Amino acid sequence: MQPYTGLQCTQCHRFFPEEAPLGKCPECQGLLDTLLDETVLSYYSKRRLGNDARSMWKFHMFLPVKAGTIPVTAGEGDTPLRPVKSFPHLRNIWVKDETRNPTGTFKDRGASLAVTRLSQLKIRKLVLASEGNAGCSFALYSQMAGIRCHVYLPSDANNAKVELSKKLGAQVTKVKGTISEAGQHAAKAAEETGAYNASTFVTPFRHDGKGTMALEICQQRGWESPDYIVYPVGGGVGLVGMWKMFKILYRLGWIHKRPRIIAVQPTGCAPVVDA
Repeated sequence: MQPYTGLQCTQCHRFFPEEAPLGKCPECQGLLDTLLDETVLSYYSKRRLGNDARSMWKFHMFLPVKAGTIPVTAGEGDTPLRPVKSFPHLRNIWVKDETRNPTGTFKDRGASLAVTRLSQLKIRKLVLASEGNAGCSFALYSQMAGIRCHVYLPSDANNAKVELSKKLGAQVTKVKGTISEAGQHAAKAAEETGAYNASTFVTPFRHDGKGTMALEICQQRGWESPDYIVYPVGGGVGLVGMWKMFKILYRLGWIHKRPRIIAVQPTGCAPVVDA
């Protein structure tokens, strides 16, 4: 039995059993979150995880998919923890090396999960706004799943990311302005064409994939939570996903404490820090 039960709005708290491909809450436009039955989760054993596939999908029970799901995967996750030796006066500092993912970033985790779930929901075309990395990830996994992918990028997006997204089969449109304007174009395209909008905090199917970083860190440390997580934040999807998974692990008794999480953003764009 899979623990995933459906979606719940974080604002009006309405529950959706999620048989339709939802984005934001259809009642109040609030953000949706996936719900897991922790009673069912408690029947799983952390000791069995080492025998499963060497990817984030060893943690399928924590992800919003149906039982028996065949994931759309390119081997994302299971990335190493590397000791940091640059600060000799500080001990026991580790870096989670997400460059080992298929397209080189942690975005592959969210894209693998989202495309897997959207495939189950019979989505055949999707759009999203991206600074570049997420566009590459969704281009890869959409191509694997046979889903048409249209990526909207700000005009100053890295050309290498633009070209990789195109080579992976995505349609790419550069938009004058920032990621905000790209998001507006993606939303308009979704409304006009019926495509699914897989942009940050529009779809509820990305953050749990990125939350597998928290699960892996704890497993790699012998199910001992770190004291602190220092996390570079853009939109904050990974931040939310990791915090959620640390809370679940704590409630399940798999770890005995939750870490403090420090969000780091550039001074020119720091809404999470300011909030």
